[in-house]
Amino acid sequence: MLNIENGKNITLTNLVSFRKKMPQEEINIEIEKLGNFLESKGINRNGPMITRTLGIEIIDNKYNVDMELMIPVDKKTELPQDYEMKDVFQLTDAVYVRHQGNLSNLQDTYNQAIAYMQSNNRIVKSAYNFYINDNDNMDNMIIDVYFIS
Repeated sequence: MLNIENGKNITLTNLVSFRKKMPQEEINIEIEKLGNFLESKGINRNGPMITRTLGIEIIDNKYNVDMELMIPVDKKTELPQDYEMKDVFQLTDAVYVRHQGNLSNLQDTYNQAIAYMQSNNRIVKSAYNFYINDNDNMDNMIIDVYFIS
């Protein structure tokens, strides 16, 4: 059973944001491009990568994802056209759950948290994934999920 918490607040500053509708297989390519850009500018991450999925379409039997990627950084810089700087990112009164384990089981974590929210008369408007450890070991992922209602 998951430990689900209510009323969580989080505030982060100086985030580089990128939003795009893209085929699912391009997500990791875009994450790598953003990381390479930050490295080329001498900018360091100042917190976990955050993702938010805004929609999913199936086109020609392939998933196209409308996704926002955000990375807190240690300093501001001029950004290319596709990127945006968010001075402040804030979540208030969120429902929080930590996913630990294989990334393929993240949907189970979502399902349990959404069922909890529904039983407490809260409607999910959006969910944010905070990737606490960005390792290549898909069996040992730690992702903090914040649901906004």
